[in-house]
Formats: sequence, structure tokens, C-alpha cells
Amino acid sequence: MDMYTLGEFAKKTRVTVHTLQWWDREGRLIARRTHTNRRYYTDDDVQRVLGQVTEVRKEAIMYCRLDGLRNYGKALKKAFADDPQPPDTAEPNA
Repeated sequence: MDMYTLGEFAKKTRVTVHTLQWWDREGRLIARRTHTNRRYYTDDDVQRVLGQVTEVRKEAIMYCRLDGLRNYGKALKKAFADDPQPPDTAEPNA
């Protein structure tokens, strides 16, 4: 089983050193410690973090897509602002 220093682990997982330190303090990903009290991580930790990061990225992608739809809806409202009834709901001439 490989061991990674904090910096090596940050590069491997693409998570900042600051975030890893925060996760350790908060108990989200507790680092192992050397006899000199330095943080280190293992391959198991890599797999755990990469799974979490994938889920976070999925949420970010979903947020972007929904945000784009919200902006599209605003643009449609603005386009029809001068017309009190959009074309699909206009009453036919009797």
C-alpha cells in the first residue's frame, strides 16, 4: 500500500491542501499521522476522495444546467414582455 504526503495526495486527487486539512479537522477524511505528526494518506483514501469528488462534480454540472434554464426562462419572459399574451395562449378572433 502506497503512502502519500499531503502535497502528493492533493495533486493526485486534485483537491487543495487547504481543503484536505479542513476535511481532517472536521473529521470528513481523517489523515493518518507519522511519528513526527505529519499527515499522510493511502491508496484507500485516494479511492474514497475520488468517489466524493465525482459526486461533487455531478452536482456542479446539474447546478449549471438548471442555472442555464433559469436564465433561458428570464430571456423568454423579457422577449414577451411587450406582448400581454404569448402566441400559444392567444385567444382566437371570434
